[in-house]
Amino acid sequence: MTHSFSGRIQKNPHTVLNDEVLYPQLSYEAEYLLHHYIQIEQALLMDYQCMGLMTEEEIQSVLSSFHSLNEDEIRKNAKETMTDIAFCIEKKVFDQLQQPVVNWHVDRSRNDYQACAQKMFAREQLLQVIQQCISLTKLIQQRARQHVYTQMPGYTHYQSAQVISLGFYLSAFTDQLIKEINNFIDIWDQNNLCPLGAGAMAGQELEWDRKRMAEMLGFYDAETHALVSIASRDWTLRMAAAFSNWGVSLSRFVTDFIHWGSSSYRWLDLPDELSGISSAMPQKKNFPILERVRGRTAHLTSYYMDMLLGQRNTPFSNLVEVSKEAGSHVLSMFQTIHSILALFHTFMEHVTFDEERMKKLCFEEYFGGFSLANYLTISAGVPYRKAQVIAGQYITKAIELNQSPLKCDVSLLEQVCVTHEIHVSLDSEVISQIFEREANLQSKKSRGSTHPSEVILMLEQQEHTLNQCEQKWLERRERLDQIDPTLRQALK
Repeated sequence: MTHSFSGRIQKNPHTVLNDEVLYPQLSYEAEYLLHHYIQIEQALLMDYQCMGLMTEEEIQSVLSSFHSLNEDEIRKNAKETMTDIAFCIEKKVFDQLQQPVVNWHVDRSRNDYQACAQKMFAREQLLQVIQQCISLTKLIQQRARQHVYTQMPGYTHYQSAQVISLGFYLSAFTDQLIKEINNFIDIWDQNNLCPLGAGAMAGQELEWDRKRMAEMLGFYDAETHALVSIASRDWTLRMAAAFSNWGVSLSRFVTDFIHWGSSSYRWLDLPDELSGISSAMPQKKNFPILERVRGRTAHLTSYYMDMLLGQRNTPFSNLVEVSKEAGSHVLSMFQTIHSILALFHTFMEHVTFDEERMKKLCFEEYFGGFSLANYLTISAGVPYRKAQVIAGQYITKAIELNQSPLKCDVSLLEQVCVTHEIHVSLDSEVISQIFEREANLQSKKSRGSTHPSEVILMLEQQEHTLNQCEQKWLERRERLDQIDPTLRQALK
């Protein structure tokens, strides 16, 4: 050991420990956290100066040393610094100083230092996820507006149920996405409290201005409790849980699209460059991109369970087990959700829907059964439950007689009514209209229904909410973009 970092341990880490644990950790931090560590060092320098512990000349000499810090230099100096990035940074700076700076790194700990860098990395990644989600939602809203009047069968319990529009279905998708975006923003805000200044666990001995350092690093404020600052990694659980829930929701819509693309439905198609083939069955055109998306959403739940179990039953203090091992898949989690969003955005950009085939299926089922029961009650005075029975029996008999839903047999319906001691004279034109697909779409009047005017209204409201989300995203993006200029200005 050429540079001593401990009076307690005299030897460098064992080769196995170094190769299996320490060097991979250092490489990861050098690639993804180094910039944040340097930002933290700059904020700390500012406070050293404010406390009168470092002169302007000393501040500038340390600052100039940061310019040579990069991934390669960190890795190169690993063995001389116990394969620890904090010690690597410290040694690189000390080696370049013309004169010793005695007070630099006084009253410091790696615990709050690392916790802070981890949070800074995570909030940056989460902001990228939010941006991708906003972009995807805008795209799906655009597709929904194109299909407000495109009739298609709606299904419950895997059976055709009611006529809806493709725009209505897609607006349900965007409704869910917007709720998740708002949730992500809330989690970002909850996470944006700074652990710096908490020290090892019990606070620090100098009068650090934690609020000022927090604000310089783009945080809203300092974390209120020193122990929570270094012990808690609940932000990983909050993010992972939110991504898991988001993935579950997305997987359900993707499942529908997988069905729609099957040879039985043929409701959608993709260009050749987004399609796959069978090596054995030349007639097939597969859409594996959707299987990839749905399959990757499962990983999000796996990451959540991994982080949850990694923290479960651990003491509430700073632990490598919690701060590093339980968070070893944080990067993979973000990479996975970035990939899912990129793939699905590409799918939504290029998918085409077979409107005529969707509409055709609306002719083939008795989608007006619900409307018929309502009509019998409201217009003919038939008690509602009995009206439901009559409508069901009429449809059953019509199917047995192989009658088309569009050719309503009023006499058959009246016969069914008579068997229930209901004697009514029904208007054949009204009954026929009940089973007309366009009427099924237009007949819904309630707020949030599939009626085109309601779908248009929902999309307008969603657009307004999404614009608010985008404004919130922009404010947080600008907050982070101001960190480097703020630090440079403060340390001039």
